[in-house]
Amino acid sequence: MKKMILSFALIAGMFLITNLNVANASEKPSISIVTEDDGFVEVRLQDLNEKIQASINDLTTEYDVKTLKYNEEKKLAKVVLIKKDDQSTKKVYFNENGEKIEKDKDANRNVEIENIETQLPQW
Repeated sequence: MKKMILSFALIAGMFLITNLNVANASEKPSISIVTEDDGFVEVRLQDLNEKIQASINDLTTEYDVKTLKYNEEKKLAKVVLIKKDDQSTKKVYFNENGEKIEKDKDANRNVEIENIETQLPQW
């Protein structure tokens, strides 16, 4: 009787493991790509106003321009630069007057949190 119960438990265990492996094999791997959508779109240098163009051209003595993007809503240009001598990268923001702007990510995050808090219902 003990051998019969033991063999039944062994067969049931094997059946369970086989079904779990089949269930795991049927799951398809998924890859999700998250892109940063900050409202900036790629532009050419000649598409920007003269003040921003002059500011960027001043930096080209030390840096090569990797990407050039513009946000129409915020009136900001985002330039990713590569230093010519050591190949380090630097991200610079210019306002519509061609002045460098320090973009504080923590300040933007705080504004987003405040917006979320105002949208939450008050209990």
